[in-house]
Amino acid sequence: MAAVVENVVKLLGEQYYKDAMEQCHNYNARLCAERSVRLPFLDSQTGVAQSNCYIWMEKRHRGPGLASGQLYSYPARRWRKKRRAHPPEDPRLSFPSIKPDTDQTLKKEGLISQDGSSLEALLRTDPMEKRGAPDPRVDDDSLGEFPVTNSRARKDQLLFCDDCDRGYHMYCLTPSMSEPPEGSWSCHLCLDLLKEKASIYQNQNSS
Repeated sequence: MAAVVENVVKLLGEQYYKDAMEQCHNYNARLCAERSVRLPFLDSQTGVAQSNCYIWMEKRHRGPGLASGQLYSYPARRWRKKRRAHPPEDPRLSFPSIKPDTDQTLKKEGLISQDGSSLEALLRTDPMEKRGAPDPRVDDDSLGEFPVTNSRARKDQLLFCDDCDRGYHMYCLTPSMSEPPEGSWSCHLCLDLLKEKASIYQNQNSS
């Protein structure tokens, strides 16, 4: 075999032989690549042996067949994304307005008077209504019996109930007190509501 190759090289020349071998190598490589592409493959959906085709669609573009005997269908036109095209705004994705109507909110809370004099409403010291469920133990008559003032000289005479945390002036109680009692103390509302379960009775029983 080596002698045959040497005779061919002598007849054609060494450079011509190298060019011929290079062309054969390129042809064989191209032929093997084309054969590998033409090999059939099993389709994952139908299990039928299929061959690759050189159409532009991908597998994700493939849909079920529309006509009888048709395995697949492809879109008629190739979709291309337009340049600098903003997606259409979906009204469901829009954010609600975070800025509330301040005037309506302040009027609803009583901070702005009806005639528009907000300064007068801010300087007014009327207590605002407490929001939430009303306490069933508090009635309108009991709230008027113990007025709470803003004087600093009288804050040290406040007495707080151990059951409901209400504050009372010691000189507003009946009978009035000059000094806070030792131990637990319950207001008259808790005494009427809790009876013997009030903190003042529990403290006496434990002692």
